[in-house]
Amino acid sequence: MERFKVLEGKIVQLVDVIKGLRSENDSLVQENGKLQEKVEKLEFSVLNDKEQLDKEKELTKEVVDELIKSIDTLVGSEEQL
Repeated sequence: MERFKVLEGKIVQLVDVIKGLRSENDSLVQENGKLQEKVEKLEFSVLNDKEQLDKEKELTKEVVDELIKSIDTLVGSEEQL
């Protein structure tokens, strides 16, 4: 009879461990969902920032090209004098 009580106690402990693991798993699933949302928002933000930087980079290239042309024009007109 004593062995059955020991077995019963071990089963109760095991059930408690399983309940704790299930609870922990539920918490981790919720946290994972929240983190996934954050990752998606960050990815969207990074893509938007990259697009903006690409536009600024292209505009900067155009402005620099225009400045070079203007300088070349000024230097060319100076040389003719």
